[in-house]
Order: sequence, then structure tokens, then C-alpha cells
Amino acid sequence: MNQQTNEDKNTTKPESYSDMIAQQIAMQEALLDEEQLVTSFIPGLVSSVATDTAGAANVLLPRGDNDDYGILNYFSSVFDGSFSGKEREGEMFLTWDQIEQNPNLKEWLDNSWTIMKSNAASQLDKFREDNNISEEAFGSYISDLRVMDPNMEDPNHKFLNKALNQFYDPKPFLLPEEGSDRYAQGIIITQDTLPDIAGDIDPKFTVDGDLSLPYAGLYGFNDEGEFGMKRPSMFRFTDEFTGGKEGPAFLEAAEDYLYPNINARFSYGDSGTSTAGYMAGQVAPIVKSIATGAPKLVKKGYNYFKGKNAAANNMDYSKIDPYFKGDQEGIAQLGGFKNIDQMKQFYSNAEFLPTSEMINP
Repeated sequence: MNQQTNEDKNTTKPESYSDMIAQQIAMQEALLDEEQLVTSFIPGLVSSVATDTAGAANVLLPRGDNDDYGILNYFSSVFDGSFSGKEREGEMFLTWDQIEQNPNLKEWLDNSWTIMKSNAASQLDKFREDNNISEEAFGSYISDLRVMDPNMEDPNHKFLNKALNQFYDPKPFLLPEEGSDRYAQGIIITQDTLPDIAGDIDPKFTVDGDLSLPYAGLYGFNDEGEFGMKRPSMFRFTDEFTGGKEGPAFLEAAEDYLYPNINARFSYGDSGTSTAGYMAGQVAPIVKSIATGAPKLVKKGYNYFKGKNAAANNMDYSKIDPYFKGDQEGIAQLGGFKNIDQMKQFYSNAEFLPTSEMINP
């Protein structure tokens, strides 16, 4: 009887059937979150003490005349501009075949494509908040900037222009102009198409013109003009042996389990909860007490990623900039493909028309 009384006191009775369903869903989501935290903590811990250590030794130790390895070369390519805030201009044309032959790069392009719109919205939100610009005034603010600085050459204006471009056309590359020799032959990656990720290491071009993708590796052309991975990511030790190409099924499964996603933003699994659990496992060996340190980190990480995803939806920027209004339909079609394969199919076959599933509304 006392047990029943205590349960009644600690339980909020639903007022209706819909409330009861909502309560059950909330309970299931809480259990799922807890399960994801635990299951992703383990691969984070294992990778931290095993593959990450091997991966760090692999890329940080010098390799004779190979300028892509060694601690100085690694940090100069990965962290170039991180402290100065300056971006190095760069451009790289890649054919469809070169992309297909480098599955890690292809996966990075596809995965980064999915986060760029929300990432750009988060950047615009932060800019508004830092400069005390309301949602109502932001449209006029952008219009005035384009009058004063039509080419958006001022560093602050250039940042805004890049964020707006990536919001309206959220993919990490450009398509060659129609009529050019390269049209329908592949894609062009520039510094302006690479996303800037707050609180993370940005993808960038190096001083040698290579493409540094922190969770995918270093890509570029060798002396013979062949394109491929020049150095693996520190987080993907086994890519040293596969060159970023597909390996045996057991190796692919192990990599999916142990490594973070191949993406512009650090992530693991398919949710912020999984990412938080993985990060907690990553730092567990260096916290003084796993029992007290890891849960706090998990909670902070969970709240960070959950809040980060929600913050991107604070304002609808889809019609804020008159500069883009005249080309909304074309941008929606070109940016609406969901991955590289769909775009390649479209541009490789003049008779092919995208289905409604392939084009985002």
C-alpha cells in the first residue's frame, strides 16, 4: 500500500489518452538516449586507447622526404589559419571517376552536404545575436550591405556572404559552368564552398594546394598527376593501409564501429546523443575518475549537441536576401539532390529527369 502511494506521488497522471501516449513516447526516448550514450561510450573508449594512439603516431612521425607526415607538417596543414582566422584561397576540380575511386572523400561530400544548411543558419543566428540584429531588421541589414559593398569584399561581409551562399545552396562544391569544357564532367571545390564549423577544425586548402579534411584525410595530386589520399586522418589509422578505399567487410564493419563519421563536423552514429557518448569515451582515459567525470561530460555533450541542432532553426533565412530571390528555383533544383550519385546521374544523362524524391521542395 505504501509502495503504491509513493508511486502515485512520483507519477504525473495523464489528463487524456493523447497525454498518456506523449508520456510513453517521452519515456521511450529517454531510455533510447541512455542506451545510445552507453553503447557509443564503448567504441569511443576503445578507439581512444587503441586506434587513435596508433593514428597519431602514424601521422605525427616523420617519413623521410615525405612532406605530408611529421608533427610540423601535420599541424601546419590541419590547423593552418585556425588561430589567425585567415582562410587560404584554393580550388580543385575533380571528375566523377576521381570521386568514385575515393569512397572516403565521396562519403565526406555526401555527409557534409546534409549539415551545411543548418550549419549556415547557426552561423547567421550567432552573427545576429553578437551584433544585436533582430529577425525583422536582418533583411534590411543585408540589403544595405550589398549596396555599400556589392562584391562583399570586407572580411565580415565575406563571412556573411559565404554563410548565405551555403544556406541557399548547401553543398560543399560548385558545378562547372554550362558551356565550359568541364561542364557535366565533375565538380569544383573552393574555399568558399567548404563549411566553417564552430568549435571544430575547419576543412581547408593547404599551402601546397591539397585538400585537408580533418575526419577524412589529406587529398591531392601526386607528381604524376594522380589524385588520391596523401595522408589518412589521425582518427582513421587503418586508412593508412587501404588508402581511404574500401577494404574487406570485417574491416569496414570495425571502422564503422570505432571511428567517428566521415563528416565536416565531429559526430558519431546518427544522433547527438551517440556523439556525446562517444566523446565521453574518448576522454575517459584522461579524466581523474570515470565514475564522476564521464557522466558530467556526457550530460554537457548531450545538451550541447541537442541545443546545437535546435539553434539552427531559430530563424527562416530562405527569403531574407533579395540577392538570391531571382534564382531560387534554379538553386533549389541544383542543390536539391541528396548525394553525389544523384547529381552524377543527372549530369551524365541528358535525358534523365530527377524524380520528386530526388528534389527537395
